[in-house]
Amino acid sequence: MTTSQPPLFQTQDLCISQQNKTLCQQLNLTVYPGQSIAILGQNGSGKSTLLHTLQGLHQADHGEIHLSGQALSKWTGRGVAQRVGLLLQQVKDEMPSRVDDFAMLGRLPHSRFWKSDSEQDRNIVAKALSVTDLSGMSARDVESLSGGERQRLAIAMLLAQDPDLYLLDEPGNHLDIAHQISLMTLLHQHIKSMAKAMIFATHDMNLAARFADKVLLLNTDGSYLFGLRDDILSESSLSDVYGHPVRQAQTDTDYPVFFPG
Repeated sequence: MTTSQPPLFQTQDLCISQQNKTLCQQLNLTVYPGQSIAILGQNGSGKSTLLHTLQGLHQADHGEIHLSGQALSKWTGRGVAQRVGLLLQQVKDEMPSRVDDFAMLGRLPHSRFWKSDSEQDRNIVAKALSVTDLSGMSARDVESLSGGERQRLAIAMLLAQDPDLYLLDEPGNHLDIAHQISLMTLLHQHIKSMAKAMIFATHDMNLAARFADKVLLLNTDGSYLFGLRDDILSESSLSDVYGHPVRQAQTDTDYPVFFPG
């Protein structure tokens, strides 16, 4: 992680609401290449809506969002899609029939509509399917996949898209522990080595503790805490945000581990 480069993504005094409920007030985030940011909060605190706002799918009430130094509103839809990728919490059923066809959708922002898939596109998709442990399923019908396999496929499509900023809504959904850790490790190493960044929303405070450099805690009243992981994650802050006692385990890991009290 480095802050010697210009910010990849910024929000300035961002205010977001939905159905007359304030979700966040005057949110100021600065994301540099190589950084991983986790969003934690109760159900209804606005984690998903915030990600949708950062992608440009939900209109903020106030404030600005900048991508690579330029207001998000100034970018074309294609330009945003080339640079920002969003993993939705639920993968829709209306998909192409084959696994490899679905993964190829990630290449659309980089392709011309009148051209067929290039060899480079096919190689990128093949690699994405390989690292998500789906190579042997490339010809299968998507409807035949389990929930965990569909989640891995959605991540494969995002890897094929190859954005600068990965926005992940519950990336561990439906995944067994082995795939959850391996895919988060893959994404974490990818953004570090390629000077990209990711912001992921999760209910799993230990996933956040393990893979985030910084943490955003969203409270249900629209207030928030944001900062370095070790400054933000504590028994008191997590107990406050979840409304339930949280304790920190004594371990020999290089990241904190928490459990419900």
